[in-house]
Amino acid sequence: SLDLNGNIPQEGQKIQIWPQNSTTAQVWVVNQHEGGSYSIQSGNEGDSGCGFFYATKQDQGEPVVYTRLAWLWNIKHVSDDEYRLQTEDGQYALTVTSDEDDTVMIDNVQENLDRQRWKFDPPLPGN
Repeated sequence: SLDLNGNIPQEGQKIQIWPQNSTTAQVWVVNQHEGGSYSIQSGNEGDSGCGFFYATKQDQGEPVVYTRLAWLWNIKHVSDDEYRLQTEDGQYALTVTSDEDDTVMIDNVQENLDRQRWKFDPPLPGN
């Protein structure tokens, strides 16, 4: 599951992959904006809660961290219940670094890369 490391809503805190544990560190709210893009916001409502995830610059290999700044994403349906979260320009996607590493980063879109496929629970409306 996509997880706010330590459930600490602090600027620059690592966003990672972690086994599902039903904590607010793994609650994310998907907000649709005009034009069809989305922001994805933390469900953590602490003093600095309700932030977003983003990379400090839009570039290949940039780690994804917690921030108060919202990035807009396009959510592309890629299979029955899987989606790819792409930057608005379609060049980069939210990516798990590897099967052995819990780091989440942005990387060049790769059409058949499983590490760029995400599921939503509950499923996105209309899908």
